[in-house]
Amino acid sequence: MFTFIEISLLLLPAIILWAIPKTRRAGGNTATAWKSVPFGCATMLLIPELIGGLIWLLAEAGAAVGHLPGSPVFFLALLFLSVTAGILVILKIRNCCWKRFPTEEHVSSSPFYVVFSVLAVFGLGAMIAIPVISYGIMIKTGREYHGPWRTYKIIHEHGTELAFQQRSIHPFLAEYDYRFRFRKDGAETFQDLWLNTGGRTYFNVFRLKNGNLLFSDKNNDYIVEMKSRKVYMLEKIGDVYYAGLLPEGKFDSFGFSHGQESGKVHLHIGKHFIDAEPVTDQLADPKYIGCITTGFFPASEKPYQPVEKRFFPPTKISGPAKPKKETNQNNDKGRK
Repeated sequence: MFTFIEISLLLLPAIILWAIPKTRRAGGNTATAWKSVPFGCATMLLIPELIGGLIWLLAEAGAAVGHLPGSPVFFLALLFLSVTAGILVILKIRNCCWKRFPTEEHVSSSPFYVVFSVLAVFGLGAMIAIPVISYGIMIKTGREYHGPWRTYKIIHEHGTELAFQQRSIHPFLAEYDYRFRFRKDGAETFQDLWLNTGGRTYFNVFRLKNGNLLFSDKNNDYIVEMKSRKVYMLEKIGDVYYAGLLPEGKFDSFGFSHGQESGKVHLHIGKHFIDAEPVTDQLADPKYIGCITTGFFPASEKPYQPVEKRFFPPTKISGPAKPKKETNQNNDKGRK
């Protein structure tokens, strides 16, 4: 949306000059530059948006194109295509103007470079200012910002398709809502995950020995049961991993309690207190099957890279490990 607002602002001076009869017939260098360069700049911005939308549609249809946005070769090719198309648009409009509205003024390319530089500086300023102003208005009016959901299909088994979805929750910072989408027999169910309050998306995906899937990013670890379409959140206490079933809906806090008297571990997920069970044995020898970045990439395309936990020292899933002696403790992480 912000790109199309910027394109509209870039085109505004050219549209005004073409709308006024006197300036429309002007064939001087400066007038021609202002009537042609904005359209070229708009083309340079519009092509990446259109191709990005096409890739998203193809990915949604099941085509293996989700890796393209993260490819340096694809980026350079898109940059070359956009700039070349923009220059061709400028030259085409310029030549048409000089042919239709001839002038005795000496032909010079300098005004075109000047106008392009002015619009480039304006465009950079607009890229920063428009989201900031929009975000300020939303805060003032109490509205929340949400971008469109992006869907990355992970696997299809037991008659169920599992996809990871994310959407931006900030107009210019890397903050996202996360959720899983389960689709079976045409019906869809969703499971919200812990939101990402800063940084790129990167999940490692593993297959466990019991057939379940393990998702691990810088914030949390999740176990997904495809048959039941249930998602469990993991917590490591000492040398033991515990798993608790995620409740429905969003949550904005997470912690745990571990009592000697009860012998029970509870995960505090939002307002819910969830019974947790030890699952360390299940996590032994997980098989890496891929990762989620700008899409889902199988292990054959992206080799395993460990992620460093954001809230705690890095831990490596291996086991089994002997549990330590129980002690009374209550640890609310208070992630807000």
